[in-house]
Amino acid sequence: MLACASAAAAAAVAYGAGIEVSLARSADDQPPEWVQIFPEGRDVLARDGRKWTLSDPATLIAAFAANQADLPLDIEHASELRAPKGEDAPAQGWIKAIAHRPGQGVFVQIDWTDEGAAAWRARRYRYVSPAFVHTRQGEILALTSVAMVTRPALYVPALARVEGQLPQDPSMSLLTRLVAALGLAATTTEDDLVTAVTTQTALAADARNPEKFVPAADLQLAIARATTAEGKLAEIETTAQTAAAQAKVDDAIAAGKLAPASREHWLSIAQANGEAFDKAVASMPAVLDPTKTDKKPGATEADADGLTADQVALCAALGVEPTAFAATLKEQA
Repeated sequence: MLACASAAAAAAVAYGAGIEVSLARSADDQPPEWVQIFPEGRDVLARDGRKWTLSDPATLIAAFAANQADLPLDIEHASELRAPKGEDAPAQGWIKAIAHRPGQGVFVQIDWTDEGAAAWRARRYRYVSPAFVHTRQGEILALTSVAMVTRPALYVPALARVEGQLPQDPSMSLLTRLVAALGLAATTTEDDLVTAVTTQTALAADARNPEKFVPAADLQLAIARATTAEGKLAEIETTAQTAAAQAKVDDAIAAGKLAPASREHWLSIAQANGEAFDKAVASMPAVLDPTKTDKKPGATEADADGLTADQVALCAALGVEPTAFAATLKEQA
């Protein structure tokens, strides 16, 4: 945390090393009524590297007013460290007010106890350190106590409380505790708080509604099933397309428009682009006699002239009579 000084000594503060409480000594040797706990400025930096934000000192003042109870001035943060464990944590004074002095910082008004005043006069503690509630983002919300310490700004567990770990002081208003727990602004009204709680409750209810949300495992299973179904559907469609292409080619062969020997060639075309295949076959004349071609594509039996289907197709392509071609083959043989 940061050290502090009285209003009279504020101009002589050495912020790098902390602020000495004992610098301001009155003629009657009384401890200072007003003590600085935060320097002027938005950023609050600790000597151990931690940092927080005090966007508006009015936040602290409003939280103190809402608390409606004095806060303790103790020794070495006893209120934060010893009291929760049931150990003795006597107050050395009571904080009666918080004030912001522009250009100087945030000060607290202290009503010292006799024990606290004696400790101050003996210079047993030279610095003070505030304990406060802050959000997880580091925004300071409310002061909870101030301690007289020997070494300021060193790491002390629970010195700066995180939202959700509010002091269990029954005097702190429920509104202040809920506002801090939800991370809302210190200026939040009761209506704003109700709206925030209602929103959170609705979100929690939605999270439990099976019609709006499903467990991740069920979602992954549904995705896997859909992927498998898509794969099977694609396989079925491919098989159907292949069968349709084969039927088209076989029909064209049976019609005498294609030679059985060229079946695989035309089958690849029919599978790749059925529309182009249909246009090509529609423009072809029937050059082969279906009665002299094999009914089963790929068969090699001879026709009446002793020619195979491939030889008959060749004759058609060359414009040669099959009978003459068969006679020529016999002469060559």
